[in-house]
Amino acid sequence: MERGMAEGTEKHWRALCAAAAQEPDSEKVASLVDQILEALDEHREIIHTDRPSQS
Repeated sequence: MERGMAEGTEKHWRALCAAAAQEPDSEKVASLVDQILEALDEHREIIHTDRPSQS
């Protein structure tokens, strides 16, 4: 995968974290946390498939 994709997913989860930090509604925070977890899983998948395997 491209490095640009990893950077894009990083920006996405960071933006979600910033939104969660400013959100006063606990239900919206919970929803944002779910989105953050999904975005982090996606980011992790991208960066792990981007690296050459070490043998």
